[in-house]
Amino acid sequence: MDRIKPYLEKIILGALCVLALLVYVRNIPLMKMPCMLNDEIGYWSVGAYFSGTDWTSVASSVMYYSYGYGLILAPLFHIFDNAVMMYRTALLINAVMLTAALPMAYSVGRRIFPSANRFVVMLSCFAAMMYPSVIVQGNVAWSETLLTFMVWLIFYCVSAFDENRRIWLFLLGGFAAAFTYVVHQRTLGIVFACILAVLCMTVTKKIKLRQFFAFVGVFIAILTAHSFIKPLVIENAYLGAASLGANDYSGQFGKIKLLFTADGIKSFIVIFAGQFFYLGAASLLTAFVAGVTSVHEGFSAVKKTVAKIFRKSEEKLSDREQTMLFLAVACVATVFISSLFHIEATRWDQLVYGRYNEVLIAPAIMTGLITLFMCGKKILIPTGISVLALGGTGFVLHFADRVFTPETFNMMCSVCFYDYYNNIGVSPLRIFLITLGIFAVLALMALAVKKIPVLAVIPAAAMSVAFFSYADRMVYDVIRPVHDANYTAINVVNFVEENRDGENVYFLRDGSFYVDRGKGFCQFLMKDTPLICVTPDGLDDCNGVIITMANPDGEKLLEENHEKIYAYNEYSVWEKQKG
Repeated sequence: MDRIKPYLEKIILGALCVLALLVYVRNIPLMKMPCMLNDEIGYWSVGAYFSGTDWTSVASSVMYYSYGYGLILAPLFHIFDNAVMMYRTALLINAVMLTAALPMAYSVGRRIFPSANRFVVMLSCFAAMMYPSVIVQGNVAWSETLLTFMVWLIFYCVSAFDENRRIWLFLLGGFAAAFTYVVHQRTLGIVFACILAVLCMTVTKKIKLRQFFAFVGVFIAILTAHSFIKPLVIENAYLGAASLGANDYSGQFGKIKLLFTADGIKSFIVIFAGQFFYLGAASLLTAFVAGVTSVHEGFSAVKKTVAKIFRKSEEKLSDREQTMLFLAVACVATVFISSLFHIEATRWDQLVYGRYNEVLIAPAIMTGLITLFMCGKKILIPTGISVLALGGTGFVLHFADRVFTPETFNMMCSVCFYDYYNNIGVSPLRIFLITLGIFAVLALMALAVKKIPVLAVIPAAAMSVAFFSYADRMVYDVIRPVHDANYTAINVVNFVEENRDGENVYFLRDGSFYVDRGKGFCQFLMKDTPLICVTPDGLDDCNGVIITMANPDGEKLLEENHEKIYAYNEYSVWEKQKG
């Protein structure tokens, strides 16, 4: 089975891809419109801008969101008249990207574990792609799934780079690295890791100079274009109002300053440890096993590079070393950036924040699982270090309540800890013991897999089913009800569209998130009709219908010279009194 017949290999991989696609599309019929505000509205606003649709009034009241994902959403505005179909198609695109990542993962796994049983590699890749956050984020139309796909594409390119490869692979790698940054600037650590790996390959002559310049040329060209496009998007899609938002570098300078204070250092250490603890526990320690392995191999890659610089060695990097170097640096740098971003955490999920880091966790789980399954007793040292790392980071997180006073928990940002939070709280000791127990069973099964590879079906299937079941429950119990609640706005939108007779449509804001969130719901469902946001001071200038949502103070103002012409749940529609 180490070298299964090509036709059988294709059949098994194809079957796993079909099964994965069915998992990813399973809940799409339940989804109707954005549920994560203001994130999704930010991305859809950019899509509207690139399609020539005017959402500027709504977009100008939210933070700047990078425009890469909006490029994918833009064509949907022209293809569909129905906003719900537009949203579901975006989720279908997510499903296709995740499915396409599976054969890329298999290719990477084969390359960095050339002697591993291919059946084991396939099952490990599938289990990694069933990770709960991968499935849950695929049911939301924001940039996470695109980033997951792009990371796999970078992973694929980095693992395949060598002097015998055609130039197109390096052009693709340069594009992947640059476009990942365009999709979201928080991927700076991933981009840095990719460039570092390519530099080490160039120095050790694993790749030729012309291949290096092909990679760099495309990378620089895209970032140069980005430097012109980004300010245009901010100025025209967001009307310049969000250029200092939290998703841009300008919003992080104050947090960087906190690193030079005692309180800031304590906060950063707790969050840095908490986010690593989350990744270790959520992956059932497999990501930590991959981390130990990648640090070891990455260090070997750096040693070879330094030796080459000082002409003490002529060794080239192996596929495994260059890939593991990328994975190790990308993970540490990404968690560092995420920890800095959340240094002023106010929610529990921010202390263990997974979303920013989980674009890398599927490659880590795949690497960790194959290492477990194929290394036999050699896994003892990485396993021991992983257990100590989980215990150490959990110990630091245990003191979080001495630094922070967190209250709420956003499931979408730390999917795998949502049940813990609801049932036992974010208790590092309990989570550590639960993770250790599950990992012990997994490790014992792995010893048998080394001798009888077909037995990999048992732990891989168990892990996949557990991951899928948890994710499916989160989608059905948490995300679906939000979609249903948000979709009540369709009644107001239908009334306005049927009765406005060409008039402008306004939304009365009051500055609070709870009230103002209605503007995003209405604008999305109205799609091609611009929604103009106004404050109480601007009511006199309105010459059309006005929508309010859960805004009793605003309604009192409107009662002076407007009349309510429609109401549904928390929404109401007003027009000026006649006569």
